[in-house]
Amino acid sequence: MTVPAAAQDVAITNAKLVIGDGSAPIEGGTVVVRGGKVVAAGAGVAVPAGVERVDAQGRYVTPGIVAAFSRVGLTEVDAVTGTNDRSAPRTRFSAGLDIAPALNPMGSPVAVNRASGVTRAIVAPSGSSNLFAGQGAVVDLADDMDMVTKPRALQYVAFGEDGSAKAGGSRAALFLLFREQLLAAR
Repeated sequence: MTVPAAAQDVAITNAKLVIGDGSAPIEGGTVVVRGGKVVAAGAGVAVPAGVERVDAQGRYVTPGIVAAFSRVGLTEVDAVTGTNDRSAPRTRFSAGLDIAPALNPMGSPVAVNRASGVTRAIVAPSGSSNLFAGQGAVVDLADDMDMVTKPRALQYVAFGEDGSAKAGGSRAALFLLFREQLLAAR
């Protein structure tokens, strides 16, 4: 069940709650959201007066979804170069490329993901002409302008077919190139 993430007061009742701690789902549970934040969740949770009720009719309610490898916020329309900040394929400095300043919290893909239950994302740059494509960030998809919670959280490295092609066509050469570049960075 997807409920809009707008800052509103709502109680989702009669839900099969998945808390996210490994415990069994809670049948007939209630989640109370005030000001866009969960303030109570569980069995026997009282619904405050004046709070809108939504009957989940026994459907699952889960914590927010994390998009573990995403480009959300880096592009508006893939085919339009001017709205696409996911890579800098012609730069020599791709390992130092920090995507955080390029993230657009007002882009429609952010709103679409948020409405679908995605609350956080790990955003990484796309491949470049180099083995190291750049630095990714952890972002919060709340409806505000400050979406970056951890800039430079990861370094994206092209392994697999793309990386082996950059290293001359062999995975063995890829790992050699990777080690050489790490040593050169020391």
